[in-house]
Amino acid sequence: MADVLSVRSMRGIRVRMIVTAVVLSALFGVALYRAFALTVVQHAKMKHLAEAQYMRTVQLPGVRGSILDRNGSALAVSVEVSSIYANPKEMKGHAEENAQILAEAIGADPYLLTERFRSNRYFVWIQRRVGPDVLQRVRSLHIKGIYFKKEMRRFYPNGRLAGQVIGFVGSDNKGLEGSELEFNQWLTGSRSKVIGLKDALGRAVFVNGLPDLGPASGHTVVLTLDKTIQFEAQKALEEAVTKTEAKGGTLVVMNPKTGEILALANAPGFDPNMPQGSKPRQWRDRAVTDTFEPGSVTKVFTLAATLETRVATVDDHVYCENGRITVDDHVIRDSHAHKWLTVTQCIKKSSNICTFKLAERLGRKRLYDYLRSFGFGQRTGIRLPGERRGRLRPWRRWSRAALANISFGQGFTATAVQLGAGLSALANGGTLYPPRILRSVRDADGNVTLVTRPRGRRVVARWVAHKVIDVMRTVVQPGGTGVQAAMEDYPVAGKTGTAQKVDPETGRYSNDRWIASFMGVVPADDPALAIVVMVDEPQTEHYGGDVAAPVFKRVARAALDVLAVSRRPGGSRTKVHKKAALRNQSRSVSLASMVPAAPALPAATPQGPSRHVPDFSGLTMCQVVEAARKAGLTCRLEGSGVAVNQSPPPGSAPADVECRVSFSAPR
Repeated sequence: MADVLSVRSMRGIRVRMIVTAVVLSALFGVALYRAFALTVVQHAKMKHLAEAQYMRTVQLPGVRGSILDRNGSALAVSVEVSSIYANPKEMKGHAEENAQILAEAIGADPYLLTERFRSNRYFVWIQRRVGPDVLQRVRSLHIKGIYFKKEMRRFYPNGRLAGQVIGFVGSDNKGLEGSELEFNQWLTGSRSKVIGLKDALGRAVFVNGLPDLGPASGHTVVLTLDKTIQFEAQKALEEAVTKTEAKGGTLVVMNPKTGEILALANAPGFDPNMPQGSKPRQWRDRAVTDTFEPGSVTKVFTLAATLETRVATVDDHVYCENGRITVDDHVIRDSHAHKWLTVTQCIKKSSNICTFKLAERLGRKRLYDYLRSFGFGQRTGIRLPGERRGRLRPWRRWSRAALANISFGQGFTATAVQLGAGLSALANGGTLYPPRILRSVRDADGNVTLVTRPRGRRVVARWVAHKVIDVMRTVVQPGGTGVQAAMEDYPVAGKTGTAQKVDPETGRYSNDRWIASFMGVVPADDPALAIVVMVDEPQTEHYGGDVAAPVFKRVARAALDVLAVSRRPGGSRTKVHKKAALRNQSRSVSLASMVPAAPALPAATPQGPSRHVPDFSGLTMCQVVEAARKAGLTCRLEGSGVAVNQSPPPGSAPADVECRVSFSAPR
């Protein structure tokens, strides 16, 4: 009996051993398969998950590209400056003392610095993108836990010049307004990737410090602006706004044959180096963002439609009702009573009644179609942020009174750039070119990657455009409304505008709020410039011929000299070129003295009582900025083109010297 039990017991043990072996073999097989799957089949996935737990990728932004004017003068550049940061962990027991010392050196609040230094962190910013004087003071303190980091700062060497067109960047070096915003994708350099470890809080830790990879630069954006013409336009507009105690103003200078914007001025302006010192409403480019009822300047477009459809000729006579007519219970008046006027005199005298009667011959639909064809009621595509289309209601919703108002520029709205484009179409023979602010784009190696070219569409016949310009020439002749725009040595064609503004409280046209405007082309026989001047709510006088026409004349003369356009009649082109060169040279010298200076260019820390001043002769503005930075100098830049004069001369100079470098167009 005992032997039977022993045999059975042995069999049970053997079975259990076999089962155990099978189970263990199965488990080992599963483990082996799982290990194979994780290490071979899913290797890439597991590696990615593992690295995500302890590795962190940090992207370093590239150097932001420059913005230049059409002649290569710098409008916006990036320069290397230093920022100050602290490691509070290294200030144990000295937070309050260090904060008091540092606050006095940089002009900060000691209580805020104390709070930062008492934090349980390894990194806090103290002050970013500081000037050389602040940097030198902080370095001399030798405070433990205070460190310095190189960063790029955006610098606008011309201060307020074209502030709204250029715009500015934020603390993250991204564009916030103007061209900086519109072309941000091009201007931003490519980002470099750096791999580091993560600490317990997920922060990047670089064991050997942050490597210097030299991230790639962004593209260079070349605008169509001419810096000298922009300066003259901006100064003339600002003085007119101040003189007439106006709310503001806008001025557009275009090349009518290409649609390029040579100047785009706004008053009041702002300095993009210090945008926080102005109100946000001053940042926007009102030439594209603000619409207004253009007033009598619209009459030339009504005339163009009239001639194109042949419902009247320039010699037809129109009865003007002795200066007063009632339309749909609305009274339309002329500034002076007239009985009969020719169509030419209608524009010369700026008769509302005559223009309305021409519009009645056209009809609502045809007038609407021609205004649309000239670009009103739609965006121009100028590539500046915030452009508005203006308001031009569908013709089916026009009453007879609305037809009258729209024919002479009331009852619809437009931007100054739209007016400039429409005027240019008349000046160049009837082709509408979209206004352009972008000229070209170059990559970091200087290769041109984009060039914009004019692409226009015909809106009226060539003979119609020429006839309208001929009629506009009478406006600046004796007896016309724009005689103050006439020039002795260039033929001018123009049109004045004096539009009532709508009172926002009553919803009716105001009797004391006006927009004074003038738009014209010069030389009238072969236009090189199309200029639109708009002054908002002038107080001392409000007629466009008195307020805006003189501004046109002043800007036109300066721009024609810059472009070296020969005088008519008389005067050889050679003599004009010499005079223009001399005038441009004197203008370059006066540019910096008349435009508020930008903040001093950040430079390296002065070393010793003197330093070497390089020879800047023949260098471009960008090259001068870079050479000054390397030499540890602050520079004031004047004019455009290449460097022709500098003070002090090359050689040794006091450590705190400020260089003045004058530029002129290359010959």
